[in-house]
Parts: sequence; C-alpha cells; structure tokens
Amino acid sequence: VFYMSKTLELAFKTNLNKTAKLQFPQVNVAVSEADAKAAMDNIIKLNILQPTAGTPIKATSAKLIDVTSTTLFETK
Repeated sequence: VFYMSKTLELAFKTNLNKTAKLQFPQVNVAVSEADAKAAMDNIIKLNILQPTAGTPIKATSAKLIDVTSTTLFETK
C-alpha cells in the first residue's frame, strides 16, 4: 500500500535571532506563495506563537514537504 501526504512547514526568524518552525501535516489543498506569506504575516501580527526560540518577527520560508510511505507488512 502506497501513501503520500504533504506537510506545510512555515519558518520564522525570532526576536532572539533563532528559527521557529510551525508544521501542518496532511495538507490536501493547494497553497500558493501569496497564501503562505499572508498567513505568516497574520501569525506575526496577531502574536499568537510563543515558542521557546523567541517571538516570530519575520517570515523566512514556507515549504511543502512530500512524505511518501510504503507499507511492506502490517498485522491486524
């Protein structure tokens, strides 16, 4: 059995000059560059993330990561 899903990974520069990442697994919709940038700008503006790496202050990247999984054996 063959499975494929995508994870949306958003990366931010923080006020501590570190990187904070936010991941959304199993993305099944099209995401454009403009969509990602707008969402990230809103996340920064709303100040809703408080990671240990510091407060996000700048969007640095957005990636769609393909993950492929092939089940070779499974007992139920």
